Amino acid sequence: MWRDYLEALWSDASLYPGVSDTEIDAVEHRLGMPFPTELRNLYSETNGVYLEDAYMWVVWSLDELLKRNAYMRSGNVAFYDKPSDDLFFFGDLGNGDLVAFSRNGKGFPFMSVGKWDHEDGEYREDGTQLRDCLEKS
Repeated sequence: MWRDYLEALWSDASLYPGVSDTEIDAVEHRLGMPFPTELRNLYSETNGVYLEDAYMWVVWSLDELLKRNAYMRSGNVAFYDKPSDDLFFFGDLGNGDLVAFSRNGKGFPFMSVGKWDHEDGEYREDGTQLRDCLEKS
């Protein structure tokens, strides 16, 4: 399902073999945050989405997702004094902005998906489904 959708959305998309539930579970454990269901399903079909013409990962590989989320929560990084603990970053737009799911506090399900602006540190909702964000990328 996701592979067909992504190939239709971006003709220059490079897709990779999917990852196992065990690999996703390990990343969840290391981040202390569950994967949004849609994102889990996408990763089971492809380990990232690279746009050849734009030279960017619109959906990071699982390893990159782990590194970037850890970095954004590292305490060594302060973005406009706005916490990013409720954001689950999974890709970028090639201009410094990141794409993320958002939730309203620990233990709550993800409520929306959108873009985190690197210039002001604000999260802007694109919708409630992963497709909403990908189609606006």
